Amino acid sequence: MLKISFTDFWIEFNEKNNLITNILNELFNSEILVTKPNKADVCFVSICGKKHKKVIEKYNEKCILFLGENIRPNKYKVPFSLTSDFNSYGGTNIRLPLWYFEIDWFKTNIGIINVDEIEKRLINNGQFTADDIANRKDCITIFNNPEGSRMDMLRELQKIMYVEKYGTLFNNPLGPKINKSFINKFFPVYSDYQSKIDKMANFKFNFCPENSLFPGYYTEKCFHAKIAGCIPIYFADYHVHNDFRKESFINMYDYLEFKDLSKYLSEVKKDYSYLAKLANEPLLKKVPNLNTIKDFLLKSITKIRK
Repeated sequence: MLKISFTDFWIEFNEKNNLITNILNELFNSEILVTKPNKADVCFVSICGKKHKKVIEKYNEKCILFLGENIRPNKYKVPFSLTSDFNSYGGTNIRLPLWYFEIDWFKTNIGIINVDEIEKRLINNGQFTADDIANRKDCITIFNNPEGSRMDMLRELQKIMYVEKYGTLFNNPLGPKINKSFINKFFPVYSDYQSKIDKMANFKFNFCPENSLFPGYYTEKCFHAKIAGCIPIYFADYHVHNDFRKESFINMYDYLEFKDLSKYLSEVKKDYSYLAKLANEPLLKKVPNLNTIKDFLLKSITKIRK
């Protein structure tokens, strides 16, 4: 029996049905008990609150940190961590890309796509035609805060195409699920995102920049756009090509200035055959797996329990 605890994970986090617990259920033959930190063999901590500081201080030797934010794990001085960073920090960190949480790996009704559907929807070429693209509106964006330079980018984009804006920032929530309780859900389930994905399917482009850049920090944004069948106008560093095929999205990072991107978009926005080709490009190179994460968790927990 492995006893684990979770501290300061996001609102709506299900301690018994999440990617970490489901991996451990497989590794330890479902002999997992979720309990309090003082009774746990392993304490999983995140930073969506203030309690993690006390847990790390009191039970440091048995802590594994999960970071969903663009923050480096060595700041917290815990033995092991799961983050979006490529850096292993001397073997103490494993990369767990944020977009992995969009996949229902164990068919337990979490994430937005079943692992068995990935090849069909994100690796095989799409089937959109020029006529399909021509019948769509220009661009949609959905976000709730103005972090980073996204507002400046948005203003420039609106000079060359119509952008339909949704989110609390624009006082224009998208459907009954996009409300205050929704934005507090760090990783909503598919039903929470359904109105977003359905709406995005009516547009050629989805303006979806990351709010900050760091190698490995790639969230759900490209993932959702490609599932909806539109073209992501994304913003991430050049290492993103390790995760996503560069042909499948437009990366603002690749342009020296926004005026260069504007020129490109102005040239292609009515070339519906070309846009259909972009929309049909698969996002992923191959079906992802959890092997390295499982191996890391097993070795880390073995060391913690010694």
